[in-house]
Amino acid sequence: MNLLAQRATVEFEPERIDVPQIIDTIGRIGFEVPMVKRTLLIEGMT
Repeated sequence: MNLLAQRATVEFEPERIDVPQIIDTIGRIGFEVPMVKRTLLIEGMT
């Protein structure tokens, strides 16, 4: 976790916990989890 940059990296075992549970836990300890949707254009693949 980098508080200055407001970023964290989370590694987890999907068979033990899922993403909504992680988001809920982060929220309960007082942090926000921004929801961002990105669309990427991928070209040149055949």
